[in-house]
Amino acid sequence: IYGDSLKLGNRTFAKGLCLHADTIARYKLGLQYKQLTGTIGIDPDSFNSHGNALVVIRGDQQVLFEKDIKGLDDPLPVSLDVSKVRELSIEVTIGSDKTDLGDNVIFGGLYLLKRD
Repeated sequence: IYGDSLKLGNRTFAKGLCLHADTIARYKLGLQYKQLTGTIGIDPDSFNSHGNALVVIRGDQQVLFEKDIKGLDDPLPVSLDVSKVRELSIEVTIGSDKTDLGDNVIFGGLYLLKRD
């Protein structure tokens, strides 16, 4: 969002996503992948790391992952089975604090493993 590297904790990621609250990213997977892997957390440079956002990852509209992420939480590694998913969506909305201040979520090192 600010043009800087993607950072979570003491790690810097060459690739990934940074999504602000009220964003949905959709990807057509077409049953070609088996796993989604990465690390999720609030951008430490946004609003003194006090952001709070709800992250929901869906495969064909079925919830695969849902968590209220807080800026002071440790980065969270995720690994999701997407072997039966045609369309993947990653949704970020405001969290339990009910504001969008600092709600920049980093998905560091996010990648899809292709089926064999």
